[in-house]
Amino acid sequence: MRILITGSTGQLGRELIRVLEEEELFPLTHKDIDIRDPKVIQRIIELRPDTIIHTAAYTDVDECERHPESAFLINALGTRHVILGAEKVEARVVYISTDYVFNGEKRVPYVESDDTCPINVYGHSKLMGEDLVRAC
Repeated sequence: MRILITGSTGQLGRELIRVLEEEELFPLTHKDIDIRDPKVIQRIIELRPDTIIHTAAYTDVDECERHPESAFLINALGTRHVILGAEKVEARVVYISTDYVFNGEKRVPYVESDDTCPINVYGHSKLMGEDLVRAC
């Protein structure tokens, strides 16, 4: 299987590379592609992956509060670009979200079907990414 991994130098990206070493991998870093730039769509078309595991994100919660525009450019618009590229080559997208899409008030573990209620910019930007993936 041809698998493109965004954010491949992050903690999750590095672990995916290790676990999926038998697959044909395209581990891309922010130096290889800037997901904020629509050119990422063309790069995905060139690589023609079967699956994209989208781990790239602006994850510094405090910095997201200070720079909300960057959070939404990366976590939402960047995700949209990845989705558009995936659609062009009919690749599946695995989107990595966060528990920050919830407000933290539930006393038992959250499940994917729970209602979301983010309380900060990071959570809102990641939820927007989730919504974009679901819409496609």
